[in-house]
Amino acid sequence: MIEGPALNVTVNDNDLTGSDYNTTLLEENLVAFLTGQAG
Repeated sequence: MIEGPALNVTVNDNDLTGSDYNTTLLEENLVAFLTGQAG
């Protein structure tokens, strides 16, 4: 059983193709968010 929020984030190359996303910044923000959620 999971207590608290359960998160599933999936990003693949097709989602980012031809875009101007900063994938390094996206990764850093996701890791920071998940680390904060984990306590």
